[in-house]
Amino acid sequence: MKTHLKKIKRSFDFFGSNLFVGGIIGLYLVLLAVLLLAELGVPGLDRFRATNQVLLLLVLLFLPFLLIASSRTIRSISLKLSGQEIHVELSEFEKELKSEVQRVERKSASQLSNAEQALWTLLAGKNQAAASRWRERRIIIGAKEHVSQIFFAHFIAEWLQRQIPGLHCELRVPNGGSLKNFADVRFQWIDLYVDYVGTAIQFFNIDHHHQTNTELVKQLNNYGEAIGVKFLAPLGVTENYCLVMLRDKAEILGIENMSQLSMSAGRLTFTADPEFFNRRDCYLGMIGEYQMAFGTLEVCEVTERYALLDTGTVDVFVGYETDPELHTRKRELMVLADDKGFFPSYEALPVLSYGLSQTLPEIEPVLVQLAGKLTTADLIEEVHKLSVEGSHPAIARDLVRRFIERKKL
Repeated sequence: MKTHLKKIKRSFDFFGSNLFVGGIIGLYLVLLAVLLLAELGVPGLDRFRATNQVLLLLVLLFLPFLLIASSRTIRSISLKLSGQEIHVELSEFEKELKSEVQRVERKSASQLSNAEQALWTLLAGKNQAAASRWRERRIIIGAKEHVSQIFFAHFIAEWLQRQIPGLHCELRVPNGGSLKNFADVRFQWIDLYVDYVGTAIQFFNIDHHHQTNTELVKQLNNYGEAIGVKFLAPLGVTENYCLVMLRDKAEILGIENMSQLSMSAGRLTFTADPEFFNRRDCYLGMIGEYQMAFGTLEVCEVTERYALLDTGTVDVFVGYETDPELHTRKRELMVLADDKGFFPSYEALPVLSYGLSQTLPEIEPVLVQLAGKLTTADLIEEVHKLSVEGSHPAIARDLVRRFIERKKL
């Protein structure tokens, strides 16, 4: 895919080159000269005489290529039809074409990268060096691609090293999306990370309806035992998905919940990160549950969402319960109610390797001590601090240490 996109980009670059400009204009003039001479009855060119309809078709066929090729020498064209003037800026047309190719290339690459992350782990198979690492009392903690995950990774590392003398925690922040981290734990390339109940049940096609989180975690472990993955008790904090709009626009359209959104979706632009678009508990299931069809879809990075909304590029996007903006900009933003209860609960829980639990058995009970110790309010506050102060490892470590001491954990 990337190769094809590069070829397309090179093609557009060639269309704007001086060589192509000269060639296409030269060919056009030659063709016009031949047709003119044929119409004048020059011997030997009779076979090139054409009907008016054929000549018109030739002009229509050739015109787009001529416009693209001449964009560097002819900057604009003005046409007057029925008293109305049409002005075309060819340089702007060329810029828009290149910009669109670059946008597709960037966003397609982003989606491919997300899928490739887990593929490399699956191809590599089980990490043969993991047992040696555990014997040296070294473990690797992974994290997903969100600010809250920076907090979780540093918090778990600090907690374990305080409780277990001689343990050394290496952090991989971020380590990719959900599937990448789950695959890494299964094949022991990392030993531990924090995921969410609502995400983890998608790995095993578990239906969350009419079940408590306790029941869902039990089912997760029934499946996880066979593949060497263990799901511990939730930490007590949730980070649920929600759909967000500018309040003014939502009120104009009469939208307060996702059912009402579905009636206006055809006129709106929706954006989310690549992982959200490709999951059944997210976009794929949501559009089926709510019979929702947006006018335009845009793939974005997690960090781009609010900027895209503010510039008017998008109308609706996916928010996280812990986004600082949802709390600092309450008057400007509207969180749409999930009136059909589509999204499951995304309660955070540690996910670790069975091999780690067997080699270093003291780790699991220390992690279990954290069950229910954190609140969503805690996470919102810490994510806000990271967003303001920065997510440099030294800053994150200091923030986590102050949090542990303040909470007297």
